[in-house]
Amino acid sequence: MKTSKILFTILMIGILASCQLSDPSVTQTKSDAGDLASGGYVAIGNSLTAGYQSGGLMEDFQQYSFTKQIAEQMGVTTFAQPTISYPGLPSVLELKDLEGTIEEAPGTGQPTNLAYAKPYNNLGIPGIVLADVMLSTSTQSSTDQGLSGSGLIDVVLRGQGTVWQQAKAQQPSFITLWIGNNDVLGFATSGGASPASPTDANTFAFLFNQLGDSLATLNAKVAVANIPNVTDIPFFTTIGPKIAEAMAPALSAGAINGLYYQTHGETTVASHVTKLDGSDNVLITLVGGKYASLLGTPTGKWYRDLAAKFGIPVSALLSTMPGIDTTQAFGFHPQNPWPDALILDSDEIVTAKTAITSFNATIAGVASAHGWALVDINTFFGGVAAAGGVWVEQGIAMKTAYIEGEMFSLDGVHPSTAGYGVIANRFIEAINAKYGTAIAPVNLQKLRETAVSHNNASKISFSDHALENTLKILGAK
Repeated sequence: MKTSKILFTILMIGILASCQLSDPSVTQTKSDAGDLASGGYVAIGNSLTAGYQSGGLMEDFQQYSFTKQIAEQMGVTTFAQPTISYPGLPSVLELKDLEGTIEEAPGTGQPTNLAYAKPYNNLGIPGIVLADVMLSTSTQSSTDQGLSGSGLIDVVLRGQGTVWQQAKAQQPSFITLWIGNNDVLGFATSGGASPASPTDANTFAFLFNQLGDSLATLNAKVAVANIPNVTDIPFFTTIGPKIAEAMAPALSAGAINGLYYQTHGETTVASHVTKLDGSDNVLITLVGGKYASLLGTPTGKWYRDLAAKFGIPVSALLSTMPGIDTTQAFGFHPQNPWPDALILDSDEIVTAKTAITSFNATIAGVASAHGWALVDINTFFGGVAAAGGVWVEQGIAMKTAYIEGEMFSLDGVHPSTAGYGVIANRFIEAINAKYGTAIAPVNLQKLRETAVSHNNASKISFSDHALENTLKILGAK
């Protein structure tokens, strides 16, 4: 199925046809990678490296992975990927109507390149954490995601050894490395609920140094990227403002005190309340969009859904939560609060940012020690956030905003096709600066022409399981 039929069901915005490219760098057609990839290019990472979009891994998206785009700009003739047919593994999210209803595409995609005789050049595996690169050979990874039976680790590795072993077997002259995101994203996207903490900083440092030392034995040129702050992605910046807007009249009238919410470890009556005005630094997760429409109603849907996942009666679950009363107004009463798993509170934000700062210091240290190119994705997205979520490149303005923006896909975490082009260009900049190459940037205008606009989506609603697989991919349990 063509990308235009898969991505979303809304018309192409008119500005695509009329946009003028004012940045002269986009006219650069000659690309000189020197002998950088003369011995082959291998990409190591997680879902971001794999080209995951809108909750699934699918060939129509994989062809725009940032790694594939880099390979094309470098003139690499062979860059094999573990491609998946429509509707992907897991099945991708699709925008069904102008109102913003998001559902999983029907059916299940299948691997289309399993017979490839060698290890894949793209060894990005959705769901893996840092420890998996050196240790894991199958779906029994250190994270043991399950991934709804999708078996993406097996799809990529195919019993031929670990990621490290397959990279080593290829003896590449060039490697991109972007790993460690899931070591904090699982914690953050689950609202700090499960897992209850990011990977320990000392453990991360040991593992990343071990990986760095191992890759150094290949004598390849390496470009390694660091980890952006989780608070800069639409998964955490979309639902809160919508709830704030909806409850503003009741707040002004004094009818409610704000949104009562559970903090980390709290399973009973809520002790905190927020107006979601930015003063108390809390973030609602994108999964919260599924429950936002229930605010103010006497409902226990969150607990019913949770009990169903555990396979236990809802009465048994509520018996462990003294004081919870689902006959009270959901979210607006301390006895029926907004759940901890759907909010990143201020302490959890600090925990995530502290972990990322530590992880990035380790990544920078390893890159420096081995003379590798460092791609500072953290500073890049921080700058975009500071500029109001707008990035201008090649005369094109793109937004990070969910649905109407063009940089992120429908899962709110992974980039869109054009977003992966932006990432590829950050890698290319760092590679050229470090290794003296003249690799041409990706033409973002052409990428934008493969997608369509979401500007008319006025509301967001999710089917019951629309984002569940994405959370598992990111390490949330």
